[in-house]
Amino acid sequence: MTDHVQQAARLFGGAVTLVPGGVKLADASALKSPATDRLVRQAVFGGDAEREAARWLLWELGQITGARPASTGWFAEGGLGAVAFLPKASSDAAIGPALELRVGRGLFSWLGVGLHLAASSHEATVPPPPVTFVASAQANRSAVPAPISLRLPTNQNARSAFGPPAVSRRVYSNV
Repeated sequence: MTDHVQQAARLFGGAVTLVPGGVKLADASALKSPATDRLVRQAVFGGDAEREAARWLLWELGQITGARPASTGWFAEGGLGAVAFLPKASSDAAIGPALELRVGRGLFSWLGVGLHLAASSHEATVPPPPVTFVASAQANRSAVPAPISLRLPTNQNARSAFGPPAVSRRVYSNV
């Protein structure tokens, strides 16, 4: 791995050098160069040994510059996808589109609070009516919990949400 680490450090010219037990950074502005892009690409798409060496070097450079895996401050995230129900309920409601929005503030690198809005819409089946008429049903899922996120030093996230999800059922019919 040492050869691959030395090769990765050479991407920065003389700005990054290997020293016993770590890395020495001579010129921090070199981290804002295309060499960092090449190092990140190697960390993602390189061979096993190259990838491991690039990830190690990125970690060490992050430690030197004070970068941490989690940040504080305001955040906003969104999601678009589909929601399916577990097998017992999946026969009563079809897969439906889903939309999510998460807004909050990281109070510390390990604790954040925020608001999580989620909604999905599903075509649902209803029991046959006693009288002959055409009926269709739609089930909508929405939730507004107040999540509290706990970021652990191992880059694992634990989330807890307070607030009941709301489920509404609307039946549209023609007689």
